[in-house]
Amino acid sequence: MNSAGAPSSGSSRRRFDDGARGVQLPDFRGGSLMGMYSPEQMLAFLQQGGVFMHLILLSGAVATAVTMERWFVLFVRSSMSARAFTNKICGHIRSGDFDQALTLSMAKKTPLARIVRAAIMARTGGSRDVQNAVDEAALAEIPTLQDRTPYLGTIAQIATLLGLLGTIVGLMQSFAAVQSAATEQRAMLLAAGISTALNTTALGLIVAVPTTVAYSMMQRKTERLIEQIDEASVRVMNLLILRKSEAAAAKAEIEETVAAR
Repeated sequence: MNSAGAPSSGSSRRRFDDGARGVQLPDFRGGSLMGMYSPEQMLAFLQQGGVFMHLILLSGAVATAVTMERWFVLFVRSSMSARAFTNKICGHIRSGDFDQALTLSMAKKTPLARIVRAAIMARTGGSRDVQNAVDEAALAEIPTLQDRTPYLGTIAQIATLLGLLGTIVGLMQSFAAVQSAATEQRAMLLAAGISTALNTTALGLIVAVPTTVAYSMMQRKTERLIEQIDEASVRVMNLLILRKSEAAAAKAEIEETVAAR
């Protein structure tokens, strides 16, 4: 004790150190966390969850397959520089080089190029023929962009619900087991049962979170591709109709000139 009656700093430090010896601090260096992902513990983690773990894993496998397929379709096979492509097509149409415009559209294997090609091939008809050709091609191409993407949102919801259902069932089983256990073992059994039951919720969220992210990415990419198709098809269609009107007006003017002579 000092002159003011307060405990000395040395005695306070000793009491703190003595109490701290019984406290086990978590290891934030990653060693204990990495041990969680050992094959043996992962197998035990999955077995403890029961059938719900297997259903969630199946949902994750389906989500992975759908994501890979949609990524290839949307980001590889259907992706292109839409504005540059449309500008080149419109340039050929303005110059009257329809064959070159058709060749350029056939060189690209994307939904946008196929819709533009349908419009160019229908240029000899009226404006309604061009519009019908574009609509028909769009009805065939746009569903291929939208296919299976909604599955990802559904799978994310299913994985979350399966995790919650597995937790509820696990808790019910834990409480049933605690009732028949000895008094001194009930707390330990209840804690172990709750920990095991929460594993299904954890796995469900592990599957649902990246699946939701993938769904948002694919949905936005699909919307962007459809916007590009709408913009390009309208530009090409209007230009084709304008070129046909100009050609018809020039032809009528020539006929009037010839008739006047």
